[in-house]
Amino acid sequence: MALLHVGTLHPSVLEGVRAADPFLFLANCFTWTVAGFGAVSLAVGLVMLGLCVWNRRFFCRWVCPLGFLQDVLRLVRRMLHAPAVKPTRKTLGPWLALLTFAGLLFGGFTFLFLEPLVVLDGAHHVPWARWLLGLIGILVLFSPNFWCWTVCPCGGAQEILFRLNPKAWRKPAKTGLEDETQPAPTVSTSRRAFLVTASVGVCAGAWALMKHSVGKILTVVRLRPPGAVEESAFLARCTRCGACEGACPTGLITTLKDLKNPALYGTPTLDFTPKNAEDRVFCDENCTACMTVCPTGALKKIRPEEKKNVRIARCEMTFDLCRRAYQKECSICLQTCPFGAMEEVWSEEQYAKIPTVNPDLCTGCGKCVAYCPGEPLRVWDAELGDFTGGDQTTGKKALSISEELGVRN
Repeated sequence: MALLHVGTLHPSVLEGVRAADPFLFLANCFTWTVAGFGAVSLAVGLVMLGLCVWNRRFFCRWVCPLGFLQDVLRLVRRMLHAPAVKPTRKTLGPWLALLTFAGLLFGGFTFLFLEPLVVLDGAHHVPWARWLLGLIGILVLFSPNFWCWTVCPCGGAQEILFRLNPKAWRKPAKTGLEDETQPAPTVSTSRRAFLVTASVGVCAGAWALMKHSVGKILTVVRLRPPGAVEESAFLARCTRCGACEGACPTGLITTLKDLKNPALYGTPTLDFTPKNAEDRVFCDENCTACMTVCPTGALKKIRPEEKKNVRIARCEMTFDLCRRAYQKECSICLQTCPFGAMEEVWSEEQYAKIPTVNPDLCTGCGKCVAYCPGEPLRVWDAELGDFTGGDQTTGKKALSISEELGVRN
């Protein structure tokens, strides 16, 4: 728990903590995100996979911070002398894990948002994670092991890993999660268990392909943070944890809260609209915070010097609103553009050089938009016989971000 909290402040620590989660590590293996892991994080992930094969639900028993919180609540339950609960042996965890892996391979909806570390880290940023965390706590008080044994896809992934161990087919293994009312389910060696596992894999692939085809029709292309992968893969990988929103220093990233399309709910988008007149909302050319904290590679890691090749939006110029159109000196956009995309081009209509956006160099970062002073306010002064207004503006800016993405990341 302490490392996870520190990790929210130090991305290198957070990467190592997340690598210790076998479900999250396997998900990153399916998308080849582990290629960008450091040597220590990669070693931690491989060692944890081996431990989960050797000892059933090793992560759940010894590492899982969400399991620790549930242990505390189970202790409270025992102190309250809660009545015994009828044992259950039905589990959805392996199904959810297989559906997630199939979704990552073929496209479609995944259950990465149910991953324990994602829920705990997401509780720092987004409301749905807080509500889910509270729901898990309530479930523990009424059914001590319902979440761990029935729902958690991380536990289900460990069940699949343990089946790689020959001893899993010889005798049941205790997990340490059981109490006197919840005996651990035994590992069946029957033909039925094998057929059920195979059927789950087939259904997972078919379900993912169906969701992938339907998703192409329902998905609406939005402005995504820098480094975002192709849209269908992005929707499959994104955990909706809100970590990128919390890490963005300028407040550019926000999460979609439109329930009309559940596939898009909670995913990050870019909102260049400042909340206050003093705010400067743009994508800093030296910032890679959102890509660093992304747990699943939905946002690929890009070095600052590579951001000049990443298009996140499209910038447009309306010269009629530019201060130069009113014969006022201004070159702020030319000075602030970090990629040299603002150029002075001769205009026969204006018979002067005017600022113009070069689409080949513009990444859509919005920095020029953020610093554009806007159309000057002109007030007629009868005594002077001329327009006045000083440095005041109408609020309308000559530069704007187009909702059309134009060029993908």
